[in-house]
Amino acid sequence: MGAGAVGGYFGARLATAGNEVHFIARGPHLEAIRQRGLLVRNPDGEFAIKPARATDDPSTVGEVDLVLFTVKATGTREAAVAMRPLLGPHTAVLCLQNGVENEDVITEVVGVGRVIPGVAYVGAEVTEPGVVTHTALGRIALGERSGEVSERVREIAKVFEDAGIHASISTDITSAKWRKLVWNAAFNPITALTGQTVFEALQDDDVRELGHATMREVIAVAQALGLAVSEDDVPKGENVRTQKAMSKTSMLQDVERGRPTEIEALCGAVVRAGHRVGVPTPISAALRALVRAKEARSRAPAPEG
Repeated sequence: MGAGAVGGYFGARLATAGNEVHFIARGPHLEAIRQRGLLVRNPDGEFAIKPARATDDPSTVGEVDLVLFTVKATGTREAAVAMRPLLGPHTAVLCLQNGVENEDVITEVVGVGRVIPGVAYVGAEVTEPGVVTHTALGRIALGERSGEVSERVREIAKVFEDAGIHASISTDITSAKWRKLVWNAAFNPITALTGQTVFEALQDDDVRELGHATMREVIAVAQALGLAVSEDDVPKGENVRTQKAMSKTSMLQDVERGRPTEIEALCGAVVRAGHRVGVPTPISAALRALVRAKEARSRAPAPEG
């Protein structure tokens, strides 16, 4: 559900392993997949899913075993409503979105017990309609909110492993999601504002320190929530030469293309949680305000004349 960069990459990998995969997409990307299939490029070469089952209407698919929910956080509620025809009595919804609040929104729409929180660790971008360019990593973590290692989580993890995708089962998936948020809430907005890749941001002493200060703020909120998140869990500069550090963040891509960003799902979530637990979040609030302003400017029509 949302076969863009992340959904397209994982869906394609699952399809090559022999699973029946339906790609829910829209616009030129959908038309390209319908006409030419879905092409995945990576540093080692490329592979294609051709023909690919693709549609913008979930009701034409019918009930499925598993939904990979990978839409942008800005479209969570709308996509959750749209996917209702996919849900049978035992359908699970694996949420691989950025942010820490999406599962609650999806649950409000589809009911308690369906949603499994997950974390996607992957660098990917839709570089042209029907083409996903994979730049780094390609693994997931998933787990029940209760911490139970359920049979459905084991089965889903095995499906991914059989497709060559490492899938770790977490007994504390909420902390895992916040550990990713620590990095995302810092370097996604910072790179969107500066136009830098993570590599470039980490080479800039002032920008790097801003990123680290933001991460410390998010960690303080997570710890106040009682989560297992510490500075030891967070990469700062040691990954500076990885392909992920050299690629553009998703928020920078969104700003460059005039699309809505996930700033509310990242810095907005930190500000809201900080307010609940009494932890000040001035840096996150400032980044949110600045990205909102930049987003509005990038989406505004050019002046006439």
